[in-house]
Amino acid sequence: MDKKIIFFDIDGTLSDPMFGVPESTIESIKTLKENSHVVCISTGRTRDMIQDDIIAMGFDGIIAGGGSHIEFKNKILLEQYIPVSLLKKVIKTLEENKISYSLESRYKVYMTKKMADYLSDNVKVLRGKQNSEMEKLMDEREKIQYADTMSEFNVNTSPISKICFISHQIQQVELIRKSIGNEFQLISHESPSGDVFNAEIVMKGFNKGCAVKKVCEYLNISKKNTIAFGDSMNDLDLLEVVNHGVAMGNAINALKEKAKSVCEPVTDDGIYKELKRMQLI
Repeated sequence: MDKKIIFFDIDGTLSDPMFGVPESTIESIKTLKENSHVVCISTGRTRDMIQDDIIAMGFDGIIAGGGSHIEFKNKILLEQYIPVSLLKKVIKTLEENKISYSLESRYKVYMTKKMADYLSDNVKVLRGKQNSEMEKLMDEREKIQYADTMSEFNVNTSPISKICFISHQIQQVELIRKSIGNEFQLISHESPSGDVFNAEIVMKGFNKGCAVKKVCEYLNISKKNTIAFGDSMNDLDLLEVVNHGVAMGNAINALKEKAKSVCEPVTDDGIYKELKRMQLI
């Protein structure tokens, strides 16, 4: 069998927000490596927000920040930041529309008080009930222990790779999409609760799918040997660019419709079962 490269999203794919990483998933990654396959993380999390237990699994490569950071075996292949002039434009648009937002760099998450207060007030109620990207935002809120982090942000000197925001109106999300211009890609996420919408803003050309192409070019691996697992809308580019895209059973319907196959949910050993069916482990 040809050597495969397999990309895994974290939140809602490798890990469940309530129960963590299944033991079967840990063993699956170990077996893939023993069978000489290449395994990589592909996450919307910033590099330093990736959980220690995920890093401990020994992935060969890491795509972080939604595609703005790429490393392979500890070698940095890409570190992309939003140009200051464009960053100012987006922040101005968000502020004018009174939208709660956070700014993400490799080392730090800067969160507006309004954003942090919302996540803090709702974290216990919403845990396990939101899309995986909202769960990630709540996880960041818990880790950074909000202390007026926006006061530490300097638009001219703080490198930002991704912007996240929440809104109670889908119309407002679409307004932001139209306002930010062609330099950006806005990825919006379904709201199971129906009362809040969350979205990510990244530089166009620096999403998960583009990052996968860069990794495969670096390793000289053909598209026919690429596989990816994901669950949310920021995995759409990821699943579309590989040869075989797998949506988790807990994935949103829009992603399942685009995937080549759908496996069981993360809590039902979905990754292990799908890799078994593929005869990779």
